[in-house]
Amino acid sequence: MSDIAKYAKKLLHVTQGGSSIKRPVVTGEEIQTILDKYHIAYTQCEYTESTNITTCFNEDDSYTGNHLLDILTQTSEFKKSVSETVYQSVMDVIKKNTRVSNCIETGEQRFYYDSISDIFIISKNIHDK
Repeated sequence: MSDIAKYAKKLLHVTQGGSSIKRPVVTGEEIQTILDKYHIAYTQCEYTESTNITTCFNEDDSYTGNHLLDILTQTSEFKKSVSETVYQSVMDVIKKNTRVSNCIETGEQRFYYDSISDIFIISKNIHDK
């Protein structure tokens, strides 16, 4: 597997709500199917969190930007450990998966990574014992 493919796979895992914990990822649909199958009462909602990752794109080699890249790529000292070609390819993938917004005060572009999670609130029926 090429270096670019390796980091693209890690980024895909991160953008799909994965983590470095070795366990299977369960989707909201799978949880909903199980709850419905066993007639368990629940309320479901989506939670969206936006993280400003603009510092990842700063040319000044910022401390915060480098650490955000380490988290996104799940690689310690990512920028120092890859070639310029791999770095640029990974940055292109990150940029394609972010939301861009212009700051009203400065006019600068800001990049946001949106993470969407399903939240289930399971109700316990006090009459079932």
